[in-house]
Amino acid sequence: FQQFRDDHEKRDFVSSGTAAGVATAFGAPIGGVLFSLEEGCSFWNQALTWRCFVCALTATFTVNLLLSSYDWLTTDGPHDTTLLSNPGLVSFGAMTGQYRVYELPLFGVMGAVGGVLGALWNFLNIRLTMLRRRYVTGPPRRFAEPLFVAFLVSLVMYLLVALLGECQPLPAVVPEGDKADTFTSAGAKAYCATGEYNPMGVYFWSGIEDTIKHLFHTKGVDVYEPNLLVYFVAFFLLMCITYGIAVPSGLFLPTICCGAAYGKLVGELLLSWGWDVNPQTYALMGSAAMLGGIMRMTISLTVILLETTNNVNLGMPIMLTILIAKWTGDLFNIGIYDMHIELKHIPLLEWEPEKDLMTLTAFDIMTKDVVSLPMKPKVEAVVMTLRRSHHGCYPLVNKDGMLLGAILRRHLLRLLHDNAWANTLSHYELVELLDEGEDEILELAAVQANLSETLDLSLYANTAPFTFGPAAPVPRIFATFRSMGLRHLFILDDERVVV
Repeated sequence: FQQFRDDHEKRDFVSSGTAAGVATAFGAPIGGVLFSLEEGCSFWNQALTWRCFVCALTATFTVNLLLSSYDWLTTDGPHDTTLLSNPGLVSFGAMTGQYRVYELPLFGVMGAVGGVLGALWNFLNIRLTMLRRRYVTGPPRRFAEPLFVAFLVSLVMYLLVALLGECQPLPAVVPEGDKADTFTSAGAKAYCATGEYNPMGVYFWSGIEDTIKHLFHTKGVDVYEPNLLVYFVAFFLLMCITYGIAVPSGLFLPTICCGAAYGKLVGELLLSWGWDVNPQTYALMGSAAMLGGIMRMTISLTVILLETTNNVNLGMPIMLTILIAKWTGDLFNIGIYDMHIELKHIPLLEWEPEKDLMTLTAFDIMTKDVVSLPMKPKVEAVVMTLRRSHHGCYPLVNKDGMLLGAILRRHLLRLLHDNAWANTLSHYELVELLDEGEDEILELAAVQANLSETLDLSLYANTAPFTFGPAAPVPRIFATFRSMGLRHLFILDDERVVV
């Protein structure tokens, strides 16, 4: 599979994998593609669109087939062994909630509050992450931290259920929309006699997916608003502490659950004040508000929620809530994913350049000390250049400094590794990954013994690299990087000399 070793192909694989991951988690292939487009890529084109879409659909079908096969094997009695009914790992069930036009402003206010809460959560989490990077270092501490956090979360959940939970009589009939049987679960029976249930146990001990289903669907049961408030505040803080520890944990489900508690609380309060509203719809809007406030995505979040709840009727309020949450949160800080990308110095271009770059030119941001090579350098010159600099690409110039082409650093290392002064490499050999480190290659006996040999780089160079002049505006350069998927760009003066 050497044809997939190219940088562009690697980026496409990452984008397709991102789309497939979201699609399999939520059974949302279109949402997965939009998530990859909105949050996971610096470069996008039509070919990548269909690649991601086919990958997401295939992943959704594969998960559906595997989960449905498991159901066939574990279901007793007669059943249809050809029915595929599990499109994703997580399912919230179809939403039947409706809304009235006058509720749209209420959803907008919920979005604004969600944006403020999301900005606060992002602020707290990134400060905690910076403390982790400073003090939680080394394998022993990174191993011990998840154990401590797990103990802390378990202790808080246990104490809240034990101290604040008040047993209520079980409903005479199964509440409408109770898709998770939460009233008969072990958590619901915590510290209660037969015929009773503990609302705090339902929230804290039912599992996050069952809790979301309970908040989204269950109605016809009296809800004690202080319980929801305690659950929301506790989950908000515990989620902030947990995200970032050294375990493969996600943020989607916790944010949806936290937001559902916030929205259900708002809906129940409005209902108790005499408003004719559906608290289940408000639970979904609360999830949308928290997702928009924390992650700052718009289209992909809307489509994912629509695909998981199977109710297009709620598209407009979901989009409105998410947009207002994003706009409000952007007044304070950026999204949590962008914060972690910046903290880890991952090279990812946003959709638009930052405001302080809009008036700059190429001269203001370019590297002034250019490190270049001739088209036919000595092996010694190549070795010394690679040791003294760490650029990913080098311009190839003539004796007057005029640009003739460019060559990647990893290609130079491959040429040294394979003794290119004595034989010619094919394209597939040139792009093949190296097993050795840079220092090992530069110290190879064959390299050290042939420092006076000449490398003909014209056989491997890119002779038509992208170039701009020193006066080129940064927004135009930014657009070129994004649209063409570039990593390097050379700035030339009027005589085509690299400056």
